[in-house]
Amino acid sequence: MKTKTYRCDRLTRDRTLERLENVGGTVTHRILARDAFEHELRKKLLEEAHELLDARTTEEQTSEFADVLEVLAALQTFYTLDQTAIEHKRAEKMAARGGFANGLFIETMELPVGSSFEVYCSENKDKYPEVKR
Repeated sequence: MKTKTYRCDRLTRDRTLERLENVGGTVTHRILARDAFEHELRKKLLEEAHELLDARTTEEQTSEFADVLEVLAALQTFYTLDQTAIEHKRAEKMAARGGFANGLFIETMELPVGSSFEVYCSENKDKYPEVKR
C-alpha cells in the first residue's frame, strides 16, 4: 500500500489514534507532560474558537460549538474546576453585569479619573487605549 506522511503537531481527541490506525495509518505520538498539555489545550481552544467563527452553516456552527465545549470541558477537568462553582459565578456575573444578548457595543468611555472603571482601563492599556482629545 502506498502511503504519504503528514505533520500534525497538535493535540487531538483521544480516539484519533485508534481511528487513524483503523484505516491503516501509522502514527508517531506521545503523551504530553502537564505543562505541555495545558499549553496545547489553550492553543486548541483558540483553534476551535476560530473554527467556530469561520463556520457558516448551522451544521458547521453546531459541530464547532461542540468542539469548543469539549475543549472547555477538558480545561475544566485539567484545572479541577467545579461545575456548580462555575455556574454560580456565571449567574453572579449575569445578575451584576448582564449577558451578551442585546448586542451592546461600546465605542468609547469617558470616565471619572480614579473611578474603578478608569483605574481598570488605565491598568489594561493594551485592551483599553486612552483616547487623546
